[in-house]
Amino acid sequence: MNITKLLLALSIGFMSLTLGNAQQLVSNPSSVNFGIVSPNSKNTIDISLTNTGTSALTVSGITVSGSGFSGGGVNSGENFPAGGGSAYGVTFVAPATGGPFTGTITITSNGPTVTIPLSASFAGTTTPPTGTINPPYVTLSCTPSEASTTSNPGTVTMLRSVGSSTTFTSLVTGLAPNCAYTDSAVTNGNTYNYEAEFVQNGETSGPSNTFTATIQSIATTPTVSVVASATSPVSNTAVQVTVSVTGTGTTPTGSIVLTGAGYTSASSILTNGTVVITIPINSLTTGASNFVATYTPDASSSTVYNTATGSEAVIVIPAAPSTLSGTTTN
Repeated sequence: MNITKLLLALSIGFMSLTLGNAQQLVSNPSSVNFGIVSPNSKNTIDISLTNTGTSALTVSGITVSGSGFSGGGVNSGENFPAGGGSAYGVTFVAPATGGPFTGTITITSNGPTVTIPLSASFAGTTTPPTGTINPPYVTLSCTPSEASTTSNPGTVTMLRSVGSSTTFTSLVTGLAPNCAYTDSAVTNGNTYNYEAEFVQNGETSGPSNTFTATIQSIATTPTVSVVASATSPVSNTAVQVTVSVTGTGTTPTGSIVLTGAGYTSASSILTNGTVVITIPINSLTTGASNFVATYTPDASSSTVYNTATGSEAVIVIPAAPSTLSGTTTN
């Protein structure tokens, strides 16, 4: 190869290299992610298109693909001088259901073709949970998100705050879309606030509106059983009466007063739901009567149980008259 051919080859190579970098369109950002969007919402993100080359660039075409995606701000035939550029607005209009969504912006020019990936995750709206208060539980549920499908159901995270606190913490994650959950970690008298977040494709929706539950126990009436040691006691004998109080929840606590056949006892404290009251001799009036036990709950049982009574029928038999024995002398 002579010197002329060598110089010609080097010249052609340099020209090719120079022309290859003469026009270069760069997008910032290089991809567009709308993140989580709400159903039927319209969202726009601006990107910057810049010609970083050394010569003027002419746009020959812009194509936007993907359902719901569109763009505007740069048209075919537009010229960008070296170092020049323009903003381009990318819009995504979310449908009512579906997702995730992807698309592409393709820009052709007298420089290299530029491809910009587009994406959006649709977690939909999350309805506020509803609940049934059944102390000591709160049973929660919600309507599944519009974005939940058979093939891509997503999950729900339940959040909770206590009282007037506005700080919500995660109560449970990974619930089914209907967020069915029973919160048993509640205390009588407290107020609990619940919110739900829908999670799908690694994205989390904003929290729903709040459902508030105040735990107020609905007191029930316990069963009071009265069992006397004798249902036909003799008036001059002592009688033991066993009183038991049972309920559907915790063991009732409180006191018992026993009345009947002319007798009224002092208040006696229950132990494990039971008390034995002894009626002293010669304390009963003869005849048919009822031993009536009245249960009064204490502070710890008053939110669980009502006052209640129980009775047992008795017949008090008169004591036989005493007889005198001795010798009569004339």
